[in-house]
Parts: sequence; C-alpha cells; structure tokens
Amino acid sequence: MSGWSRLVYVAVLVAMLALPLGCGRSEALPTPIPRLAQITRDLPSPEPTAEPSATPAPPHAPRLLEATPAPGQELSLGEPIVLSFDQPMDSESVEGAFEISPNVEGTFQWPDSATLHFLPHEDALVRDAEYRITVKTGARSLQGLALNREITFRSRVVGYLEVSDVFPGVDAAGIAPDTRIIVTFNRPVVPLTGIDDQAGLPSPLEISPAVLGKGEWTNTSVYVFTPQEALSPGTTYTVRVAGGLSFAGAELADTFEWSFTIQPPSVSLETPLPDQILVDPNTAIVLAFDQGMDRSSVSERLQVTRSDNGTPITGRLDWLANTLTFLAEEPLERGTAYDVRLPAGSVSASGQVAIEEDRLWSFTTAPMPELVSSNPRDGAEGVDLYGSLQIVFSAPMDPETTVKALEISPAVRMYPYWQGDQTELWVSWSLQPSTPYTVTLSEEARDLFGEPLAEPLTLRFVTRPASPSIDLLTEGPIGIYSALADTLASVRHINVSRIDMALYELTPAQLVMLTREGGWPDWSRFSLSGANRLATWSLDAEAPLNSAQVAVSALPQNASGPMEPGIYLLRVGAPEVDGSQFHAFVVTGLNIMLKTTDEQALVWVTDLQSGEPVPNADLTLYDYYGEPAGSGRTDRDGLAMLDMPDQERWESVTVLAESRLGLGAVVSNWTDGVSPWDYQLPVNWEARSFRAHLFTDRQIYRPGQTVYYKAFLRLDDDGEYSLPEMGTPVQASLID
Repeated sequence: MSGWSRLVYVAVLVAMLALPLGCGRSEALPTPIPRLAQITRDLPSPEPTAEPSATPAPPHAPRLLEATPAPGQELSLGEPIVLSFDQPMDSESVEGAFEISPNVEGTFQWPDSATLHFLPHEDALVRDAEYRITVKTGARSLQGLALNREITFRSRVVGYLEVSDVFPGVDAAGIAPDTRIIVTFNRPVVPLTGIDDQAGLPSPLEISPAVLGKGEWTNTSVYVFTPQEALSPGTTYTVRVAGGLSFAGAELADTFEWSFTIQPPSVSLETPLPDQILVDPNTAIVLAFDQGMDRSSVSERLQVTRSDNGTPITGRLDWLANTLTFLAEEPLERGTAYDVRLPAGSVSASGQVAIEEDRLWSFTTAPMPELVSSNPRDGAEGVDLYGSLQIVFSAPMDPETTVKALEISPAVRMYPYWQGDQTELWVSWSLQPSTPYTVTLSEEARDLFGEPLAEPLTLRFVTRPASPSIDLLTEGPIGIYSALADTLASVRHINVSRIDMALYELTPAQLVMLTREGGWPDWSRFSLSGANRLATWSLDAEAPLNSAQVAVSALPQNASGPMEPGIYLLRVGAPEVDGSQFHAFVVTGLNIMLKTTDEQALVWVTDLQSGEPVPNADLTLYDYYGEPAGSGRTDRDGLAMLDMPDQERWESVTVLAESRLGLGAVVSNWTDGVSPWDYQLPVNWEARSFRAHLFTDRQIYRPGQTVYYKAFLRLDDDGEYSLPEMGTPVQASLID
C-alpha cells in the first residue's frame, strides 16, 4: 500500500469519527470530505532514494585458478604450459619464480595480465618423461601481493604410440579361416566417433597376401579388420602397421609387423566320441569341419564299418553348413564296435588345400540291458547299516521305469540316485538292524533305448545287529548340580552286557583345566592319575537285541541322599565299547550369574535354596587358557565387578566362587536358552571405538597416478560421536 493511499484512509476515518459529535444539534450539517487531489497537493514531495555504492573488497594474495595440463593429463609436444591466476600478475616476478625440472628452455607469453603461457622450445621436451612445474612464492600480483604457498604439479610428456596387442598373435598357427584381424594400440589413435562416421579415419593395416574386407575403429585405440571372405587355409599372412602413424602428438616410431598361419582343413568335432561306449544304436555319426569343405570329396571318402569283420554300413548323408551327418539305414547292432574312417584328400571349399592325414576312430554300441552285479550280493548277511544298495546294469537305464519297477520288502521310503552314465542305480533307506530285506526288479524296467530288462532281479540280504553303544545323557561335558537334591546319572545303552561307572573327586585346578578354551575338554589329553577315585560300580544292561534302554544310577550307586558339595568326574564305559565317556560336574549350593563386556565381568552369587544373595564369597576369574586373571569378593548384595582379561570377545572366561555353601563355578559360554538368538534378537558382537568415512578425489585413475584421499574419524561412544584427541596416530592400509 502506498503512502498516498494510507493518507486517504486516514482522512476518511477522521470524517467518520467526526459524525457523532453533531448528533446533539437540531440540524445536522454535512462535513466536507477532502478530495484526494487536495490531500496530495498539500503533502511535501518525497526525498529521492540514494543509489547504492559498491564497497571494494580488500586485496588478497593471488591464487592459481587453473593449470594446463591438468592432473593426469599429458603434455603434448608444441603445446604451452598454461597458468591462469585470479588477478593481474607482475609478469617479471612470475617468470622469475617459474621453474621446470628437469630444466627446459622455452618462451614466456602473456595473452592477458592474469594468464601465463610457457612454450618449450622445439625438441626441448623428452617423450614419455615426467616434469615438475613449480611457481615459487616470489610470484606477485600487480598489487604487490605474493603467493601464500608454492604451486607445484607434475606432468608427463606424451609418449610414443605403440602396438600393445594383436590378434591373431605373433607367429600364431592353426588360426580359423573366419578370423578377424585386431590390433590394439597403447593410446588413442583416432578421435571418438560413431561407426558410421569413420570415412576420414586412417586404415593402419597392410595385409599380404592382399585381403578384401572392411576395417573399423571399435574405440579410439582398437582397430578391427573383418575379411570379406574366409582366409585361405594353410596360408601365412603378414600384417604391417607402418611407422609414422600419429595422433595428439603421439607417433608410432617404427613399423610393426607380424605373421600368422591359417590352419588347413580338419575335423574339429566328431560324434560319437572316439572310444565311446554305451552308444545309442540309433545314433547319427557327425563330422564337423573347421571350415567350408568340398562336399563331394568328403562324402565319397567317408567309410563306416563293423570293427570285427569290416562289414560296411550303408546310410544317408546330410550336410548343414560345415557339418556332415551320417545316419545308418538300420539300427546298429547292440554291443558291437564300429569304425569311422575319413581318408586323407578331402579338399576345402576353395579347392586349394586338402586334409593331409587319415581320420579314424571307433565307438561301441550299448549291449542289451541285464544285471551285471549288486552290492550287497544276493544272500549276504551282516550287511552294514550305513551303506546303500548298488545295482549295476550293462546298459544305461531309464530312471522312471526302473525305479517304478523296483520293490523293497519290508516297505521302506527309498531315495534313489544314478551314477555311471545311468548304469549304476544306488538306493538308500534307513536300514534297520538284524532285518532281512528282499529287493525285486521286474521286467518293466527298460533301458534308455526302450529295451526291457532281460530277466527280473530278486535280491535277498540280512543286516547286522546294531553296534554296541552307550551315551551318557547330559546337557554337556561339564555340569552344575544342586546340593539340595539327589544326583542321578542316566545312560542310554544298546547291545552291551553291563555299564561300568567310576566317580572321582577333582580339585579346583583340574576343573579350571577342563573349562579352559571354551569348556569343551579334550578328554584324550586329560589324565586321571592325580584324581581321587571315590567309588566304582557296574549296572546290569541286559536288554533285548537292538533295543535301546536307559539305565539310571544314583551317584554314587548306594547313596542315600544328596552328594556333598564338591567337584566330581564321572567315567562311564562298557566291555563291548572302545573308550569311555566322561562328565565333570560341580555339586553346589550356589547359583552364579555372569555377565561380561570387553572390560568388565559382573558376578552375582545367590543361595540356591533361598534365592538370597551370598555376601563375602571369594571369586577368582580365569582367562581362556586357564590362567588366573582377577579376583574379588561379593558385597552384601552378592555382587562383584571384576576386570576382564585382554582377550578376544569369543574367548570364554571361568569364575570360581567359594563360600560357606561350598564351591560354585560358571563359564561365560554357558548360554543355552538365554542367548540373544534364543529370543530372535539381532546381535553385533564387534565393539567399535571409532567410526570412519573415507573418499578419494575421483573415481577412476590411470596407472602411475597419485590417489588423494580424505577421511573423517570420530570416537563412537554408543552412538555419541566426538573428535579424537589431536595427534592420534591413524594407520591406513591399501589392500589390492
């Protein structure tokens, strides 16, 4: 809203406020309302707005805006080194501060007061050499201000153009006639253009003998020549790239020349394969050539005969491209060997070169299907319970009809699979001990070529009894048991005459030795020579053959109540079983809870009977290798905090507690039922003290270029980030 409009509204408002003042008179006189023109005429003219003025910035030290060549860019011969500053410069001081190492003579030019060109003299630069360009701090602007810091960068002079790779390779032999000729240079030779815009680009190849075809640059440094027709078999070609080829200052110094030889015609593939057996009697004989052939010269030479008597096999010949197929008029005899011969002399399609050697190979057709062998054999006894039934046939069998024709009694759930080109049928199932099995295979089983099995199969065998075994039924190798209840041992046994048991008393040191390295003892290294044997006894294990039974015994056998608190070892064995099973356990009135971090261990000791805290319990913490690593005593709440040893997070610790209620033990990896994964909770055990983010100055580099990087490092305290202390050493590793 303009100032004039506001004045109009004010005048109208004043007039409206004046109306009530005349309400008490008998005659109301109208109040004149001033016109807009009258109001504006009486107001003073506004002051003109002053034009804004620019405040000059204080002079600053000169800065380099751009340098040519840029980092990673080559310096071309005949091109200047260009330095562009952000302000006019004192030319004399800049030229005096300019250095190039190794020294290069040249001329300074100033297109404008802020841009310096240094043009090296002709032949002053060495190809493929690296130069260091420096502008020292003596360089000043026209205002007399010097550079804040020295300018330094490196540049490599454009090198020579070279042929880095060719195809076919140098002196390569046996090259296919339809090959393309490819030459790859070490740097761009032509500008980047489309395939249809290459009319003016050079064709660098000279081929002898001459070859018609088309060449194209697939990129700036790769040239591909495609012959119009297949190259001549048995011919050696020489390819030449003349010296003097150049682009962007890079020049091919010397002529590059190489040769390769095209292979003469030969058979590249034949089926059936040489010496192949179990061949389909209806198979076609196929010969694939590596190049076009004169078909009549091949067809009239091909011979297929029986190996035993030389009887020729007649059939039909068909060609498809470079592949000849022969199909016999009648199916080949089963279980018979055949020879295929192509004598030398078949010529290529060009008629210039012939196959130099005879081609001869043999194959054998599959015999009629019949049983060759089985494992177990018919009538076998004492068959292992963990094997599979193997049936070997003389010919490849049809899986569907064969498995369908197979029956096993008593009925089982079969898992069949095949091996040996489908001549071996393996059948697995859960074999039961001391069980007679009958396997039958009817004539409904057929081979892959439709022929039925010559005669049905019946196979009978009996499995052996179950192996004698005992299993001490515990939750693990080391256990904790309450001193308030009877301690019982349960042993599962099969086919043993008795169970021998022995109870030993262990020392705290022996218990620690068993709990070290994760609490899974290597019983073969544990010696009972120093243990105190308390009792030995045997349990009668009489039971039906192959019947699994569980025997339960009090510890010791004739105990009339709970065991005394202490550390014990139970050994269990049987005469029919090699070795023994062991179980170490602690009988205690204490319950110990242990929680650990990387630095501390929290121990809480309570009374198993009352659940009350146990104060003044002496604690000893042992590291992963069983060495004492800390000690302490519980407070009135049964709590104690101990320092953790310096070890890996996955390495366990053991804590022993001694009090008036006896001795208790806990190992940090006793986590069954209380682990995070028992509650489907995600866990990351890696403790990270730092968080880092790193990036480089660009995404791609050429060999030999310098990679500049920047990294941010923060201390991570449970999601709260802070700067590390100044001077903190950081190790960076580059891994290839």
